[in-house]
Amino acid sequence: MVAQASTRSVFGQRANNDTHLTETAERRPINPYGASKVGADVMAHCYSHLYKMNVTLVRIFATYGPRGRPDTIPRILIENIVNDKPIRNLEKAQQLNPCNGFAEFNTGAPNSTTLNELIACAEKVIGKKATIDNCPVPPGDAHTVGHPCYDLIKDTLGWEPKVGVEEGMRRTYDHYIQHGDSVNIKEKSDSKNILHSRQTI
Repeated sequence: MVAQASTRSVFGQRANNDTHLTETAERRPINPYGASKVGADVMAHCYSHLYKMNVTLVRIFATYGPRGRPDTIPRILIENIVNDKPIRNLEKAQQLNPCNGFAEFNTGAPNSTTLNELIACAEKVIGKKATIDNCPVPPGDAHTVGHPCYDLIKDTLGWEPKVGVEEGMRRTYDHYIQHGDSVNIKEKSDSKNILHSRQTI
């Protein structure tokens, strides 16, 4: 069996964060990354169909935590608040397929969390106020994205989320304090450092 990681970005922008996204929700990405992942999902289905492969897509809605990538929003919030760096805030401005064993599953929390809520959570965990730098919204940035329906993976595999946002943020903060910049990445462009206050995780 082949398991392939997909992403929430395939669903693009939604009317509001209360939109319930199932595995069969319409794909309408608004940036090249999301479009490329739609293509990857389709290729996975093609291989399942052509070569009789058992392929499962696991669609990940915002993964973070200890040992996670340092370019995720929770890690950036923690690092910037701890080091008195400004946070650029933009607030103002399926169902199992019977054909050849192809399946896809959404994962994620049952609710959306805005960047403003996440900033407040990081401030609470760290015990320190964030410095906010309000910025305009860049094109291609999905900020109302709905939230995943994970009923299928729960019913099929018994998976469901167990760690809440505050606990996850606290674990991420504790790991950052213990290990600091043990994992480094290259300096990102300004556009990649912008965090949208309505973007959900």
